[in-house]
Amino acid sequence: MTVPIVAGTDGSEESLAAVQWAAVEAVRHSVPLRLVQVLEHHTGPAVQTQILWHEHHHGGWVRHDLPHGAKSVLGRAAYRATAAAPGVD
Repeated sequence: MTVPIVAGTDGSEESLAAVQWAAVEAVRHSVPLRLVQVLEHHTGPAVQTQILWHEHHHGGWVRHDLPHGAKSVLGRAAYRATAAAPGVD
C-alpha cells in the first residue's frame, strides 16, 4: 500500500507554498498527493457532509457539493501543485 503525502490548505500563500512543496516531494518519492481543507462551519448533519476530491483518472472533481469557496480553494491548490510538479497524482 502506498502512503500518500497529505497537504492542508486554507487558501493563504503560506499554505499554497506548503502544497507546492508537498507536490514536489510526492513526485520525488513516487507517491500520491492528497489535498485537504477543513471547513469550520457546516450547516448540515455530519452524515450529510460530502467530500470533494480530485480524481486523476476521471480528469476532474468527483463531487461538487461543497460551498463554492471550498471548491475554489482546493482548485487553486490543485493548480499550484500541478504547476510545481507536473505529473503529480
